[in-house]
Amino acid sequence: MVILRKSLVKIFIATVLIFATLACGQKETPTRPKEQEDPTAAAVTALFKKWDDAFNTKSPDKLMEIIPDEVKDRLLEESKAICKEIVNELALSLRDINTSVDRIVIENDEETKATAYITHAAIDLKTRRPSKESNACPIIKEDAGWKIDIQRWVEMRQAKSSPAEPKPALAEPKRRSGLVVSLSFEGWRRGYHIYSAEVYNSGDRTESVSPSSFVLVTDRNESIEAQIPFERPFIDYKNLLNLSILPKTHTKGYLFFKTASQAQYIVFLPTDEKIPISNTK
Repeated sequence: MVILRKSLVKIFIATVLIFATLACGQKETPTRPKEQEDPTAAAVTALFKKWDDAFNTKSPDKLMEIIPDEVKDRLLEESKAICKEIVNELALSLRDINTSVDRIVIENDEETKATAYITHAAIDLKTRRPSKESNACPIIKEDAGWKIDIQRWVEMRQAKSSPAEPKPALAEPKRRSGLVVSLSFEGWRRGYHIYSAEVYNSGDRTESVSPSSFVLVTDRNESIEAQIPFERPFIDYKNLLNLSILPKTHTKGYLFFKTASQAQYIVFLPTDEKIPISNTK
């Protein structure tokens, strides 16, 4: 009996020691640190939440808040016009926009310039069904925060736009535009041919005009589309911006063609009119 008691005591002590060791081991196991979110991804995601809010509330002013202050300081009126155009254009085709950021590509060593590859989920107003569209949006860092790089955004849009392709032979004839344009050469500055343009709508319906309505043909037979420059020396010029011209009204502004070549003529695409202009370089 004594031997049995001693054996039971030893078993009890061994069991206590085993549980004590396991308990100590559990206490000493370090807790796993939570995975930290990439601060750049978080900031860019927050930027596009503001982007969505601007479009869903149809507010150009909210879009103005997320473009660089440096651009607004130089080109306030141009920035307002561009933001209004962007919001109005999207509001005609989509609603309930929700943008997700797929990836971010940093484009310079200072990590202040990048392209965000994004996907827009929204309701298509034509089909009234959900739709998704992927896009690339240039962004820029300003005061430790990310904003829409509106200058590169405009340049990307201009690069994508091109003269309309010829319609098939059986297509309906193009309705004649009532737009009448006159151009005068203002000078050559910082690589741009600059022209003063006036456009009058002599027709009975509203017509649209923009810098992409004008294409300069050089002596090398290159097609150069008009641009909206953002350089400081052009701050005093009123650009011919994208807008709608009501019947029997007119608008005017400046056109900028980035080329060092001599010019032959300018084509006004809405009417296919070839306008002879000065070859002054």
